[in-house]
Amino acid sequence: MTRAQRMTYMEKVVVPEMKLLFVAIDPKRFETFNCRTCHGPTFDDQTFDMPNPELRRLPSTPEGMIPIVREKGAWLEAMTKKIKPRMAALLGLAEFEPDNPQPDAFGCHGCHRME
Repeated sequence: MTRAQRMTYMEKVVVPEMKLLFVAIDPKRFETFNCRTCHGPTFDDQTFDMPNPELRRLPSTPEGMIPIVREKGAWLEAMTKKIKPRMAALLGLAEFEPDNPQPDAFGCHGCHRME
């Protein structure tokens, strides 16, 4: 796709679908879900680079995820079972699977920086 086609696709397809999933998790927090929600400051400079430095950094080991599972279990479940798979599909990418990692699969690292 050209840049213009990607922008239109994100605006017309990705943002509406992702908004539904995020609003289902927290309607108040994501009432104004838009491109900036995921792209952060790179939305303003129009680079749209990911991962977003403003999102929570995630541990790079399974052991490091244990405190996050305890603290944000419902969030983590929604991210791994709804948001990550849907975003991978919308991007036309395989979903990252820890047991069978593929270099260009979409996973948590697509949006979040890792420690």
